[in-house]
Amino acid sequence: MLDTDIVRGCYLNMQRAETFAQMPDAVNWTFASGDMATLGTAKKYVDNWDAAYANGTGLIMFGDVRTGKTYAADSLDTFAKGLLT
Repeated sequence: MLDTDIVRGCYLNMQRAETFAQMPDAVNWTFASGDMATLGTAKKYVDNWDAAYANGTGLIMFGDVRTGKTYAADSLDTFAKGLLT
């Protein structure tokens, strides 16, 4: 029998590798190392994840080039893996 946490972790690793293949530094991205003025809303979303999930609330990120959308997405992915506290 497969451990669902292991399967989930493998799936997330595969998704991250595919999504950020051209950005090898993305592996180390976290909210802690980013610009909180840009990441504030994403951090609030993460901090209130249980309520957002229960309510079916999503997060849409948009903006000009180089404003932190990909960084925030990868930080969310890192959180989903349980690497951020």
